[in-house]
Amino acid sequence: MNHHGTKDAANAFFLSVLQPRVHIASVYASNHPGPDVMRRMLSTQVYPGPRDIFLTNGIWPGRRMNMVALFGEKETAWLETQIGAVAGVQGHVVVRVAPGGATYEVYRLSDHDDRPVILSIHGTYHSR
Repeated sequence: MNHHGTKDAANAFFLSVLQPRVHIASVYASNHPGPDVMRRMLSTQVYPGPRDIFLTNGIWPGRRMNMVALFGEKETAWLETQIGAVAGVQGHVVVRVAPGGATYEVYRLSDHDDRPVILSIHGTYHSR
């Protein structure tokens, strides 16, 4: 995702043109991505088909107080219910592309020690 999934960088036109199968957001603040961006990423009205979303650094659950201050209680509650739709919310995200580039897999690795552990493997996805 462009610019951590901020609202101006992940607008509906951008998403509808690219129609990403996989979204990866480098997250370091509680407004990455915001509720409006999450709605667009999850919306089949913006573009059809499945999608997997990966967010680094585990903003949810966790920094609820910051989220309430930024988005308000209603939006924060909505975001928390949507986290179940996200493929991963913690750790390093590694994209492993097969030779020739026709397919790829997404690995989620732990980020809390010097020897990362594979938490999950997603895919195989087909490149377009």
